Amino acid sequence: YLAEHPFLGRKAAIKVLKSECASNADLVQRFLNEARAANAIHHPNIIDIIDVGILPEGVPYMMMEFLQGESLADRLHRVSRLPLSEALYIAGQIASALAAAHVVIIACYKYSMKINRCRIGPPLFMNVVHTALRWGR
Repeated sequence: YLAEHPFLGRKAAIKVLKSECASNADLVQRFLNEARAANAIHHPNIIDIIDVGILPEGVPYMMMEFLQGESLADRLHRVSRLPLSEALYIAGQIASALAAAHVVIIACYKYSMKINRCRIGPPLFMNVVHTALRWGR
C-alpha cells in the first residue's frame, strides 16, 4: 500500500501480513524478524524500514521507504536485454547489498535468503526491496 507517514509527512510503502496468516505465531515472528533484519543492515541498496507494529485487528505491518522507479523485472520485460555496462552496474549494487545483508541475516538470524524484488530508481540506483527469509539448516 502507498501511504504517508503521519508525523514525518513522507511517502511510504506499507507491507501487511495477510489477515489469515496473523494467527500463525511462526509467520508473525518471521514477518517481524524480516523487518528487524532489514532495519539492522544499514546499506544504501537495502530498503529502509520506517516503522513496524501490529494493527488493532492483530495484523502486523511494516512501513518502508517509498521507492520511485521500475522493478528490475519490469525493466527486463520492457528492454529484453540490458546493455552489459548497465547489467554489471546493477549486479554490483545487488552484490554489495547481499554482502551487507549476509552479515546480519545469515550470521545473526540464521536465515537463508533469496531476492524476490529489486527496484531501479533514477539514476540507475538499485534497491533490494523484498527478500524471502527461510530458516537455515
